[in-house]
Amino acid sequence: MNKMRNKFIMCIVGLMVILGISGCSGRGDKDMINISNELKLKQEYASIIDDTIVEDAISTVYTSIVNKYNNRDEDTNLIEMDDDLLEALNIIQTSAQLSMDDDNKFNSLLDLASIFTVIVDGTKYEEPLLDKNENGEYIIEDGAHISQEDILLIKDKLTNNLNKYFE
Repeated sequence: MNKMRNKFIMCIVGLMVILGISGCSGRGDKDMINISNELKLKQEYASIIDDTIVEDAISTVYTSIVNKYNNRDEDTNLIEMDDDLLEALNIIQTSAQLSMDDDNKFNSLLDLASIFTVIVDGTKYEEPLLDKNENGEYIIEDGAHISQEDILLIKDKLTNNLNKYFE
């Protein structure tokens, strides 16, 4: 009876370990941010911004960042910033600078552009590492990564701005 109980406990512990390992592997849906294909600013913010080019840039930035967040590197959590994204972000920041006399517009644009700052602040750099790739060639890994804590901050900022500014 005692042996049977010990085997039962071992089976339960083994099952818990297997479930724990499988639950930790890969990225689950809980890490994903779901958005519609076309983000549209809420009417109150569209009327504050009152510029279709800037509105399109904002939609482009947020759609791109969410897609890049969802498809980030699994090992390092790095979120790729390409030239199109940076160009759209530059449009938002330039518009914010030009609207410094309009507090509502300036603050809204600054808040919308701040997602980039959260991502950059979350990216940590360590000493580069010399490594070999699968072909045996030497490569330099830059040591950049985003911690799980910073990924959660990025996700929170993205989610809050999506809920606040978009329909």
